[in-house]
Amino acid sequence: MSGTDLLAPCPGDAGPVLGLDIGGTKLAAAVVTADGTAHGLVTTPTPHTGDWRDATACLFDLGHQALRAVGARGIRAVGIACGGPLDGPSGMLMSPPHLPGWTRVPIGPLAAEAFGVPFVLENDATAAAVAEYRFGAGRGTATMLYLTVSTGIGGGAVVGGRLHRGAAGNGGEFGHIIVRRGGRLCACGRRGCVEAYASGSAIAQRAREACGREMTAAGVTAAVAAGDPAAAAVWAETVDLLGAAVADLVNVFEPDLVVLGGGVTRAGAMLLGPVREVVAREAMPPAARAARVEPAALGDRVGVIGAGVIALAPPPTGSSRPGLGSTHTGPPRAASSPPRGELAASSPPRGELAASSPPRGELAASSPPRGEFAASSPPRGELAAGESVEAGTPTGFEAARIEVSAGLEGGLEAALERGLEAGLERGLERGLERGLERGLEGGRGPMAPAMVHWLESHLDEHVAVASALGELTAEIRAAGELICRRLAGGGTVYTLGNGGSAADAQHLTGELVGHFKRERRPLPAVTLSTDPSVLTCVANDFDYADVFARQIEALARPGDVVVAFTTSGRSPNVVSALDTARARGAATVLFAGGAPGAARADRVLLVPSKSTQRVQEMHTLMLHVISEMVDAWAAGEEPGP
Repeated sequence: MSGTDLLAPCPGDAGPVLGLDIGGTKLAAAVVTADGTAHGLVTTPTPHTGDWRDATACLFDLGHQALRAVGARGIRAVGIACGGPLDGPSGMLMSPPHLPGWTRVPIGPLAAEAFGVPFVLENDATAAAVAEYRFGAGRGTATMLYLTVSTGIGGGAVVGGRLHRGAAGNGGEFGHIIVRRGGRLCACGRRGCVEAYASGSAIAQRAREACGREMTAAGVTAAVAAGDPAAAAVWAETVDLLGAAVADLVNVFEPDLVVLGGGVTRAGAMLLGPVREVVAREAMPPAARAARVEPAALGDRVGVIGAGVIALAPPPTGSSRPGLGSTHTGPPRAASSPPRGELAASSPPRGELAASSPPRGELAASSPPRGEFAASSPPRGELAAGESVEAGTPTGFEAARIEVSAGLEGGLEAALERGLEAGLERGLERGLERGLERGLEGGRGPMAPAMVHWLESHLDEHVAVASALGELTAEIRAAGELICRRLAGGGTVYTLGNGGSAADAQHLTGELVGHFKRERRPLPAVTLSTDPSVLTCVANDFDYADVFARQIEALARPGDVVVAFTTSGRSPNVVSALDTARARGAATVLFAGGAPGAARADRVLLVPSKSTQRVQEMHTLMLHVISEMVDAWAAGEEPGP
C-alpha cells in the first residue's frame, strides 16, 4: 500500500465499504461512507479459544450483521485493521502479540471470500491515525502523532502532511519504546516497553499483583477515585511512563498534536492531565510548547472508521491493489508479491543461510521453492500420466510425515545453531512450515480431496502454534539455564506427568540420563512412579491428588529441580506436587497449555493452545530444545552456569 495516499480525500461518489477492526479485547464492524461516518456499528468481545478460526468466523458474522443493519445492497471493498506485524499486500497477519496463536493468518483472502469484494489490510494504529487526521482531532494539522492505548499500544505518524510508514511498512510501533531498561517482560519478547506498563492488559496485571485481586484498567481508575493507595501507585507509574514515552516522541517528531485513543483513555483527565505534565516537564522546551496532547475525537469508533477509511482511499494510477481498483474478489494477492511461502528471487528465505551453506534439514537445492511444484509435477494427490509408484515408495500421508519430520528437525537445528532466542522463531517458521508444505506436496499417492483438506487444516493449526513459540524463547532459555544450574550444584531432576504427559516426563529423563547428541556423563534424573501398585497404594491411604506429592516429599531436597508436564495446568496431583516441591526448597518448571491454571512454578512454559494434541506436540519440541541446552553444557561446549 506504499503507493496509495491514505490521506487523500475520498471521491464524493465513492460507494460504502465495510470496516472490520480486530483488537485483542473486542471485534468491531461497520459500514463506512466517504464522509468518515460509521453506520450499523456492532461489536463483541474477541474470542480467545486457542483457534483463530473461531474469532474470524465471529468477525465475519459481525460484518454481515452491520450490512443487514443498514440495508446495504453492496459494498466496494472490505478494510481490515489489526495490530502487526502483518503483510498488507498479501493480507497476512504474521504474529500479532495481542492475538496469541494468530500466526500467518490469511485474514485478507478470507474476508474477500466471505464478502465477495476485494480487501485492504492495514495496521490498526496506522488506520486509526489516518481516521483522526482526516475526520477527527487532527484536521488542519501538519504533523500529528496518534497513540492507541488499549489491550496493547500502537501508533501512527503523519509528518508534514504525509503518512510515515517506515522502510518495511510497519513503522509506528510506539508501544515498544523502552521506558525502563530490563523492566517488565513485554508481549514482544523484550523488557521495559511502555506497552508492558501502560496498556490495558499490563495495567490489569500490575494491579492484580499490587492489590491482590482481579482488576481491569477501568477498575484501577475507579479504585484510585475511591482512595485505594495500591491502585493509586499502579496508576501513577502508568501515567508517568506513558508520559515519558510521549515526551520522547515529541522530541523526535516535534508534532503539532499528539492524539491519544483506545480504551484506556476513557480515564479522561486522570490520564491526560499527568501525561501533559510529564511532556511539559521532560520534552525539549520548543517541542513541548508546540505540541498539544488531546483525546481522540472519534472515540471508540476510531478503529472501525480507520478500517473503512483505508478501503475508501483512492488507489494510485494504474494500481491493481486488492480492494482498490482490482476486480479480483477471490483470495487476492498483490501482483508484486511472491507466492505464499516464497521470497523474492533476490533474497534468501527468512531464517536461511546463504545458498552456499544450506541449513541442515532442508531439501537439496534442486527441489522446487516452498509452496511450489516443479513445473512438471502433477497436482497434489495425482500421478502423472503413465507414472506408477514403486513398491516401498512412501506415498500420501507417509510421504507427508517424512517431510514434516525433516522440516521440523531442520527448524530445530537452525534455532539451536543460531542461538535460541535469535533463531527459534525463524528456525521453526522456516523448517517446520517448509516441511509441512513440502510434505503435502510430496505426498503424491492417492488421497481424496476431503482428506487433503482435513490434513492441511490440521497442519496449518500445528504451524500456527509452533510459530507462536517464538514468544516463549526467553522463558525456554531461563528454564534450561535453571536446570543446568541445579545439575551443576549436584541436584537431581525429578519429572512427572499424567497420561501422555507421563510419556513426556519419561522422555526428558531419558535424554538427561542418556544423552541427546553428545558423548558426556549421565545426569541424575528420575521420573516419579506411575506404576499402578504405587498409585493405588498412595491414593488408597491418602488421596489421588497426593500420588506425586508424597514421592516429592520423600525424594526432593533443596538444590533439586522438579519438572512437571500437564496440558491443562490444572491437574490436582501436579498442582500438589509443585507446591510440595517449593516447600521442600526445590526449583520448579512447568510445561502446560492454554490459559494460566492453578499450578505455579518458577518457570512456566505455557503453549498458546487449548488443543491437547498441539500442547503435547509443543511440549516435545520444547523439551528437545532444553535437552540440547543441557547436553551442550554437560559436554563442556558452553560456559558452565
